[in-house]
Amino acid sequence: MMMIVMRKDSLSSLKPSLNMDAKSRYRSEFRDCGGAENQSVQELESYAVYKCQETTKTVQGGEKLLGSLGGIFSRTWKPKKSRSITGPVITRVESPKRRVNHLETREKLGLNHFHKPQSRTPREPLPESPDAYQKLEVEKAKQDDGLADLSDLLSELKNMAVDMGTEIERQNNGLDHLQDDVDELNFRVKQSNQRALRLLGK
Repeated sequence: MMMIVMRKDSLSSLKPSLNMDAKSRYRSEFRDCGGAENQSVQELESYAVYKCQETTKTVQGGEKLLGSLGGIFSRTWKPKKSRSITGPVITRVESPKRRVNHLETREKLGLNHFHKPQSRTPREPLPESPDAYQKLEVEKAKQDDGLADLSDLLSELKNMAVDMGTEIERQNNGLDHLQDDVDELNFRVKQSNQRALRLLGK
């Protein structure tokens, strides 16, 4: 019995080292093991899953990368929603005119549109022992979701930049007129000072 226990302990102690050895081989892309062409199919499948998981981590870190830029990029892009917005409630005793006003109000608030589902693609549960291909499909779905979120964020940033550019242009046009007014006021003050000096001289 003691020999069996020792074997289990030795196997459990060797398992993390095997994982570390596998990760080191994957990171070196099998340079120290004769290259990828000399590896077994199972080893290459495990390597593909490892690389796909690394890509998923990189994609999911895109939002953190935007936050590291600081300033406006450090804001939380996914706001917390405590409850859904319902808008004006339409009761049965309301008059047709008031009902139209409520519908117009809800339309302005954008509450008459169907809510988009949170999950873009329904994911089927994995079997008890998924193979490498199924693991790759799961990682691919995660990457698609992460890239879609990044695309939405970049679209919002693009719209924000366009709006800021439009507002800055409008402010610049207003400042041009303000500068003309300031020049005119300076000219008038200068003329008034000259007249005051002439009056004092007389």
